[in-house]
Amino acid sequence: MKIAHLPSKIITLIAIGLFCFLSSCKTNIPTDVPLGNARLLVVNSSPNSSAINVYWTGNKLNVVPLSYGNTTGYRTLTAGLRDIQIKSNLNNKLLAANTIKVKQDSSYSFFVYELNNTVATIIGRDDLSNPAVGNAKIRLINLSAGLSSADILITNGPELASSISFGSIGSFLELKAGTYNLDLRLHGSNTILLTIPNVRLDNGKTYTIWSGGAVKGSGSTALSAQIISL
Repeated sequence: MKIAHLPSKIITLIAIGLFCFLSSCKTNIPTDVPLGNARLLVVNSSPNSSAINVYWTGNKLNVVPLSYGNTTGYRTLTAGLRDIQIKSNLNNKLLAANTIKVKQDSSYSFFVYELNNTVATIIGRDDLSNPAVGNAKIRLINLSAGLSSADILITNGPELASSISFGSIGSFLELKAGTYNLDLRLHGSNTILLTIPNVRLDNGKTYTIWSGGAVKGSGSTALSAQIISL
């Protein structure tokens, strides 16, 4: 029995064809798995900084310069490990830069504040699950210079958050929906530093109260508190 030997040129052509076939198959395999989206809300809580601009992986998030006390509202972004930069709107100076991880289908609040005369940032995940019927949810974020540890309580009533250290985000707490006067207090003291009147907490809503300014501040840096409905 004779064994046929293929010419070397034909063998080479077959090998090239097989390689091209395998290569084309490989390119049809998706390599970029979608990460899905997350939502991010940015707050300028730095009273001494000029208006700021926020950049997410190099793309500007805010439509107008973000002045003290203002937010971007939620922005829908690609989830994953991402770079965020804070720049001065006045001269485009880089004020802060971080790499943060946001998970798919999750919402976050990102605060820009002051720490030892520099710009710092903090991020917290927002629990937007519905509270029990008839209730609202609230948390405290302490960003007030000189307020080492903060409590917030209903005037002449119970505490809603206790011992929230400076630069920290408290946990959400449910309470009955309604309108309240709230007091901000230095933890371990009976001295009320600030009263926030007529805080309306609606049924089914989730809120963040953040304290800003400074305990000994005045004017634009006076101790203050703002409420964000998430």
